[in-house]
Amino acid sequence: MTLLERGWVDELRILLHPVLLGRGWSLYAGLKDRIDLTAGAVTVFRSGNVLLRYRPPGRAGNL
Repeated sequence: MTLLERGWVDELRILLHPVLLGRGWSLYAGLKDRIDLTAGAVTVFRSGNVLLRYRPPGRAGNL
């Protein structure tokens, strides 16, 4: 069971870098069930990188 499935994750921060590789690993391949996330703040940097913030169900607070 993953930390996300156990409810031990308060927030996910995903930093996207604008490069397509055509291959790679799934960040969440170990999840057994779908987990719906609540979208939060988005920060776009001059470099083109984008920071995405999400909260799993049952996590209160501002993003």
